[in-house]
Amino acid sequence: MKEVFLKTVNMSISAGWMILAVLILRFLLKKSPKWISVLLWGIVAIRLLCPFSIESAWSLIPSAQTIPMDIEMDVSPAIDSGINALNMAVNPLLQQMFTPKTGESANPLQIWIPVFEILWILGMLVILFYGTFSLWRLYRKLATAVRYKEQIFQSEKISAPFVLGLVKPKIYLPCQLDAQDLEYVIAHEKAHICRKDHWWKPAAFLLLTIHWFNPLMWLAFVLLCRDIELACDEKVIRDLNSEKRADYTQALVRCSISRRRIISCPLAFGEVGVKTRVRAILYYKQPVWQTVCLAVLVCIFASICFLTNPTGDGYLKRLLSPSRKTVFYNDLESYRTDYLGDSVNVSFIAQHLPYPKGYKYSSIELQTEKAPYALIVYLQGNPSVLPEDFSSCADLAFDLIGNMEIISFYNAEDKTELAVFTRQESALSDGSSF
Repeated sequence: MKEVFLKTVNMSISAGWMILAVLILRFLLKKSPKWISVLLWGIVAIRLLCPFSIESAWSLIPSAQTIPMDIEMDVSPAIDSGINALNMAVNPLLQQMFTPKTGESANPLQIWIPVFEILWILGMLVILFYGTFSLWRLYRKLATAVRYKEQIFQSEKISAPFVLGLVKPKIYLPCQLDAQDLEYVIAHEKAHICRKDHWWKPAAFLLLTIHWFNPLMWLAFVLLCRDIELACDEKVIRDLNSEKRADYTQALVRCSISRRRIISCPLAFGEVGVKTRVRAILYYKQPVWQTVCLAVLVCIFASICFLTNPTGDGYLKRLLSPSRKTVFYNDLESYRTDYLGDSVNVSFIAQHLPYPKGYKYSSIELQTEKAPYALIVYLQGNPSVLPEDFSSCADLAFDLIGNMEIISFYNAEDKTELAVFTRQESALSDGSSF
């Protein structure tokens, strides 16, 4: 269960970067058809659903696995967000809170991660119960609904029209609906069915249920509901003249719901963003084909950049990672320590050493019970390198960690030795420093 929980969190973090991108693209593409915005949210859904992804140098996801799957076993737990500034801000706090103290029988994260799992499951159950209970109450209200025509029903117990049903969707209308509004309301709800919105919104609610701990998911769900309504409005008014558009707007205002709340399944006419929708209807212009083509190309590019995982030296990592010289001299100096047993500072130093291309930090092991005091660094990656390629890492580590006598580098997957250095062999053994 731990693997499922951590995988879900990592997938949610990766999708969070795309949600931020969609927020920007929605603004930049505001003159494009509104179904483009819904399509962008669909790309976010694919990122949330797909447990694996191919690697690409064009990926704009900083890190595909921000939280290591074995973090609860690490003596100095750390995240790898792909952004050095964020790592430097978060990891020292993580290590202060969750680094095991001498004599403790268990790593603190071995206790806390199961707690987080239970909270995650409880949150899902609460939201599912809320959605199921709301749906049950709604069906009870609709028990007395009478057929108006075809798959359209009227009920005295509802205050707004909506679509309900996955396999055979039905349109429900309040009995008090004005006759002059009826044509437009039915057209709007039929547009929902034609666009399969009665599938997409419940699917989005299920994704929200799984990723409820991510605040960006709540924002995405609200904006998706709004974009669905805007896209539906466009489909209805596309062929209407100015006079009929004004009538449609009046119907929208009269059918709007006074209380704003997120409901799980019904797609209600006038449900969200009424002011935004009225403004969009009044100023609607048929988009030119060049705008549509550009928007589609943006969606394709967004898919390439956000549905793929970064390579070891991907574009965004090169963009966001400061130069090695800046990291080493300006940041690591403040973590200098005289004792190898200072696990917080030693772990931070180990995470930011200049490893050969293709390798990245995984975890460390401290051997401090008796001299010679040694540091073992486990790295992820498997490129072909020579032991001397790690010499700059060793030199910097010996300079920053006072009583360390030996540093070894191992492959984290198969535990093969990559390189071993002693202080006597180091270029800094004469006492010089960086």
